[in-house]
Amino acid sequence: MTLASVLMVGTMALVLAFSLVGTSFTHLSAAGRVSESQQARNLAESAISRTLETIFAQNTFGSQKIDAETVNVPGPLDGSRGVVTFSPAVASREGIPCSVHNLGTTTTAAGWSDRQLPPDSVQLIGVGVCGGSRIRLETVLYIPPFLSPSPCPGKWTAARGESSSRD
Repeated sequence: MTLASVLMVGTMALVLAFSLVGTSFTHLSAAGRVSESQQARNLAESAISRTLETIFAQNTFGSQKIDAETVNVPGPLDGSRGVVTFSPAVASREGIPCSVHNLGTTTTAAGWSDRQLPPDSVQLIGVGVCGGSRIRLETVLYIPPFLSPSPCPGKWTAARGESSSRD
């Protein structure tokens, strides 16, 4: 074997090794971006879920548009979090859309992204941030007013023994 053949084989092996290393770094980088994006989406969904929980417990949550009407969900990584806010001041400061509370009203309201919200609805904009990923999710919830706990006339009894009647 000549010196030229040995150098050629060695150079080809080195090029192959560097190609494999480069490809591995590219795959790891892509996997990291996908993971951050999924984590940001999960944080946005968690913030929306916690906001819904708070609205069901306190029907007026979000109606005053104050800083305290903001839900933050911390993430597992430094700086990662999910947030929903009804406060225009917080939304402006954070650079995120403001959610809209239109429950208990009889008129439509202007929501984010030129959406018209019907009466008795709420528009929640959840923003999730993780690493370099920022995900924004929208949920519009309509809660119709019920005049009676039972939509059907007559007496009914639940499986646990509760009963009610509507005449």
